[in-house]
Amino acid sequence: MLDALLGVSNFIKDMAHLHFNKEDNIVSAIVALRTAIRETRTQINDRGYLANNEISDLWLAAYRAFQQARLNNRMLYDKARFWEDPQQWLNEPGSLALVPTLIDLEKECESILTRINSK
Repeated sequence: MLDALLGVSNFIKDMAHLHFNKEDNIVSAIVALRTAIRETRTQINDRGYLANNEISDLWLAAYRAFQQARLNNRMLYDKARFWEDPQQWLNEPGSLALVPTLIDLEKECESILTRINSK
């Protein structure tokens, strides 16, 4: 009986830990996304649409963070691909449909924050 109670207690602790980790992962995802947005704006304002591996890496980090938080967003991966060679994407307007705008991504951040703060 004591073993069963300890098992239930450990299960509850594990579930609470998983819930905390999920929220922590969501916060990390939002921070990674906001960082990528901020640095991308700086890139566009200062240097325009030139290839930039550091910006691409920030978008890959945001994509990874979203995957870890189970907030699948393939568009972040496409954003990373865009910054590897922006001119190629800009020369093919149809492909730009795959790349979200910074404003759309900011709205997504706000939507996620609203959802986690309403729980």
